Amino acid sequence: MSKTPKRIVSITPLPLERDSRTLKIAVSFARWGYVSTVVENRPSSPAVIANFEATHGIRVVTLPGGKPVNAGPTDVTGRVTNRSDSFSILRQKLFTLLPPRISEVAHYILFRAVYEVIRPICHAKLIPNADIFYLHEYRLFPMVRKKLSPRRDTKLIYDAHDYYPAVEECDNDSYFQEKFFRPYLESLERQCIRRASQVVTVGESVRNLISEHFNCCPMVIRNCHDDRMDTKTDQGLRKRLKLDESIFLVVAIGNRKPGFAVETILNALVQLDPNVHMVFIGRYHEQSAERADEKGLSTRVHFTGGLHPNDIVPNAKECDLALVPYIPVTSNVSGILPNGFFQSVSAHIPLVLPRLVDLETVVGTAKHVKWVDFADVNALIEAVGSSKREAYRNEKSQNDMQNLSDRLAWQNEEKKLLNLVK
Repeated sequence: MSKTPKRIVSITPLPLERDSRTLKIAVSFARWGYVSTVVENRPSSPAVIANFEATHGIRVVTLPGGKPVNAGPTDVTGRVTNRSDSFSILRQKLFTLLPPRISEVAHYILFRAVYEVIRPICHAKLIPNADIFYLHEYRLFPMVRKKLSPRRDTKLIYDAHDYYPAVEECDNDSYFQEKFFRPYLESLERQCIRRASQVVTVGESVRNLISEHFNCCPMVIRNCHDDRMDTKTDQGLRKRLKLDESIFLVVAIGNRKPGFAVETILNALVQLDPNVHMVFIGRYHEQSAERADEKGLSTRVHFTGGLHPNDIVPNAKECDLALVPYIPVTSNVSGILPNGFFQSVSAHIPLVLPRLVDLETVVGTAKHVKWVDFADVNALIEAVGSSKREAYRNEKSQNDMQNLSDRLAWQNEEKKLLNLVK
């Protein structure tokens, strides 16, 4: 009689359609014959869920109460309206109606009530039983803890996508946030790490930060791109944006966040040739669009909004150059390996990269890569201008980038994942 395959439940705070790492990992589990389920805290569209289940053999469970991320391919700036899940609505009302100091305390109490009481009571019972829970968000740990059974020897794997103590830092934190809320979040993550049988993270620098801060030994599984999951498209970015081959098209993939050097890019574009165009693939770019308009760049700067993870690389392949535009504003950013980097590599586009420690390590001596300080407008102008003059994207560059892509493929990383769960 054959042995029953292990049941692995992955848990993400996002809609699965917006979480490429969770999707890749869950699909790898299914590919190896495990019963792979994803519990998403916010809903993907029903059509996308049906496609995931039919195409990749995973099951998707959506927890009630969360609202979908509203930005999508039809939102030209990647604009996301204010989060409208029930917790955020309550929080927004509190901040509007109460004095700031009182609202901070109320927010803290409400946060703890939602994550430590309401979710464990109302949502834990909706999560399928499993042999392994693969958790992608420490704030959901109190809910998952209800499912960990010593009798069944249930295993917990915690995947830290960032070094969160640095992510949570803010220059304008209030006294209450600094002394109470942030320490509480850190204690919650510490509890999750202590209970986990294995901690996983995305790169060596982040691993070192987590290891030193929490006294643990994370395993590194880089967030490389899985081209087996890419969709096929007859319409790349040039057709979508109605740009002909004379346009030198530069792409930056990634949601706008602290350290994402939009202002440097726009300032450089003002001084570059008019046939150099810029396209941003990602969300939260409403301010980027406004700044582009102010600088007279509205016809040369384009925004796709948030594309489905499996659509990004097929769309980006028509670009001539890719920027990975990060300035190391925190210790976490200093050590990141952004999704947009791996997706640009998989699209076989020549790269302009910041000198971040882990990026230099993984790229090594690869050719057709330029290194710049993304706080330096003149350096970026020179990197983009010289790439254009050299006709940087050609058959040789594509072959070189193919070699780098093969070295940084998800297939290499998922072998570590298999050893972790088998």
